[in-house]
Amino acid sequence: MRQILFFFLCIAFVPLQAQQYISSVPLNNKWKRIIYQEQNDSIINFIAINKKKTGLIVTDTNLIIKHQSVFPLSYKKHQLSYVSSFILGGQRMLFASFWNKKKKKNFLFVCHVNRLGDSIGGWHFLCGSNQYIEPEEKTFFIKRSNDGTKYAVYYKKFNLVDSGPIKVDIWVFDKNNAVIYQRNYLYIERSFQKFVEQLEISNSGDVYLKVVINYGINRANSVYVYRKKFRLIHFNRTTQSPRLIKLSLEDKYITDAVISSKSDGGLWIAGYFSNVGYASMDGSYIFSFDNNGLELRNKYVFSKSLRKRYAFDLSFFKQVSGEMYKFRAQRIEEDAQGRVYLLGELIKGLNQFKREHFSGSLYDSDKEGSVFEYGDILIVNLLGANHWEQLIVKKQKGLYSPYLSYSYSFNPKGFLFAFNVNKYNSYYLGGRGQTAIVKLAINGNWKWRKVFNVTSCANPLLYRPMPFNNAIYLLGVKNILLKFQE
Repeated sequence: MRQILFFFLCIAFVPLQAQQYISSVPLNNKWKRIIYQEQNDSIINFIAINKKKTGLIVTDTNLIIKHQSVFPLSYKKHQLSYVSSFILGGQRMLFASFWNKKKKKNFLFVCHVNRLGDSIGGWHFLCGSNQYIEPEEKTFFIKRSNDGTKYAVYYKKFNLVDSGPIKVDIWVFDKNNAVIYQRNYLYIERSFQKFVEQLEISNSGDVYLKVVINYGINRANSVYVYRKKFRLIHFNRTTQSPRLIKLSLEDKYITDAVISSKSDGGLWIAGYFSNVGYASMDGSYIFSFDNNGLELRNKYVFSKSLRKRYAFDLSFFKQVSGEMYKFRAQRIEEDAQGRVYLLGELIKGLNQFKREHFSGSLYDSDKEGSVFEYGDILIVNLLGANHWEQLIVKKQKGLYSPYLSYSYSFNPKGFLFAFNVNKYNSYYLGGRGQTAIVKLAINGNWKWRKVFNVTSCANPLLYRPMPFNNAIYLLGVKNILLKFQE
């Protein structure tokens, strides 16, 4: 069954009472975002982040603060930069990097921290090598396996020109930070630009890198749109040379792709396809990849009602008959029954001077200082007995960010989404405004939409969803924690 429901668009935005959310007292430090870590009984742990500090916040389920601390991000009098944190083997692990400007080298360190955020045993060097250009925030990609027994590190080396080879350095570590295996690989393919965008690791220790290649460029004022190719680089512990997999669909162009580790091993690859291959799309696809190779599991053409709603502007670049604006593929979720869902968002570039829309879903721009509209969310059930598509309607504006413009949780009951609905500057904090919470059932049916007279920070959930049933936790602009509930 294919469905897309629009009746919720008519639901009025009626602010609800404060009793339907709980707030904490103001936090000790001013944070930009929080990341859920774990819940043991009634105690919840969050990682809190701003530009200069990273800390631990411990609360109960009513957001009564039990403990707050700032992690010791320093090593031999050198200030470290926070990279990531997660629970592995029952231990909280904290990762931070340091760029030695004099020696032009970049280093990754790890330490264990206790339940109060105190370091246990100090910092230990993990890996790193030459980095001649001052690194950006995303220099080390770190990903934990789903079973929590190992993790992978990809080290991004910045080139003066993006069209050169990609120098791939990966390490796989066990829960004691011992190296399981390490690989170096020089990826050479003629192209205009190419980037590693994602890292995944399976429970068996196989590592996957998603590579995007930009070619066939078009320009609209200061914004660029590329035709894209996608590649997978697959490493394992038994073979020195990786496998290189080209993603393609017969008679279609893949316009976007996202990857995610499967619960039973291997990889999911899902995204959108088009007949033209620039800024439009006609449907979704999903591949599975394992030791038997790449298998196309489904190719799903969008409904006429959805394509009509996002009908592609025929004056934009070239005529695209019957297609719709391209969404950005962002997350893949899998439930216990083997159903797989693709989440994406419509992101439009805005004219910085006249504040007018360009015609198209344009996010391939020079992102510094660019203004974007972070629009509707599209959820597609790609695998399962009944296929469906559903929209979460929203509109936000702000500067470019590599993070999601919304938070969400996913569990056997369905989806919860949270995002700001103030009219202007709602992705980057605007002060006064409202937060919307939307609930979908696991079959895609609309459950409810509630609007609260508070404003949350843009608050992404990285890699794994939060396992909450009828509540979602966010950071408020007044530096308080918020719990929204039914």
